[in-house]
Amino acid sequence: MLNIVVELDSSNLNPVLESFGLDTSSYVIPRESSEAVIMRIFEEMARDRERKKAGVSLSATRCGETRFFPVGEIYYMESFRNLVCIFSEKGSFEFYSALRKVEETTRRLGFFRVNNSYIISLAHVRKIQKGYVQLDNGKEISIGRKFRRSFREAVSQKGTLRLN
Repeated sequence: MLNIVVELDSSNLNPVLESFGLDTSSYVIPRESSEAVIMRIFEEMARDRERKKAGVSLSATRCGETRFFPVGEIYYMESFRNLVCIFSEKGSFEFYSALRKVEETTRRLGFFRVNNSYIISLAHVRKIQKGYVQLDNGKEISIGRKFRRSFREAVSQKGTLRLN
């Protein structure tokens, strides 16, 4: 099982809101749209490595053991049938899940599925070539043909990477 964990308390909320240019002295999150506002904040946090490391994590559980991975430290996730392995700066961890479910959970956090077995962090992409992507840790992952067009669109919308 994979879950998004957000570590925010009232003392952390004002700096986060200020970082998005919101006036914290008069800003009130409306009850009916609070989920949308908070999701927008989390999406912005996921785009910026420093903000990601400040509080958004993924938790993965296997056989009663739960591990937390700050989103900014995750390079990629790889699937072997119903076993998914998270590879991060601090090591790896395997848990049982369908990659499709992991993709749905992580899509808004700056992750993208590049082939049938891999989901990568767009924040850790070092270079993109015609048939593969290279991550900050040196790992090269092939981009599946059916994923290439949507991957290039996602990267160009983010405006953070240059396509080679």
